[in-house]
Amino acid sequence: MLNTGERMKIYLLAGLSILLIGMSSCSVSDSSNKTQSAEFNESDLSLALELDKDVYEKKEAILAVLSLVNQGESEFVINSRMAVNNSLTPEIVRDLEFIIMSPSGQKAELKVKVNVVPLGDDDFTPLQPGSSIQMEYDLEDFYLLNETGAYSVFAIYENQFDPNNNYSAWKGQIESNKLQFEIKK
Repeated sequence: MLNTGERMKIYLLAGLSILLIGMSSCSVSDSSNKTQSAEFNESDLSLALELDKDVYEKKEAILAVLSLVNQGESEFVINSRMAVNNSLTPEIVRDLEFIIMSPSGQKAELKVKVNVVPLGDDDFTPLQPGSSIQMEYDLEDFYLLNETGAYSVFAIYENQFDPNNNYSAWKGQIESNKLQFEIKK
């Protein structure tokens, strides 16, 4: 039979063993590491497209408003630059493309060369659940829209990169709703 002192030693050794085993299965991370660990679902982000009206005169401004909305339950970081370019542009500068189909069924081409620098940390923004960012674009400024008749338009938002500050950004590609508009003579 063990005396009280010996029992205390056994309890103490057992407790220390459990503590050491528990500590060995834990990982210690540097407190300066701010990596965001939220999981992103495709449905966490939505892109809504609105036009200021349905019918335009030739060469009239066609104002499009895009709203990027966090529909998820947690904050996440997004590429908020939303620079217009096309699908042939390298990924590092490809944020947003409008797909505009002309009355003759042709895809409208960019009429300007968009010079966009690679993404920087300032191009990323945290977006709270239920929050959105909005950008306005004049489609007439960016695209060749020379035909009269009915057009269709939707937008594609894309991000494939993280900022350099140890945060994870939403990555993927989403499409907006599709709208119709008309250009009259």
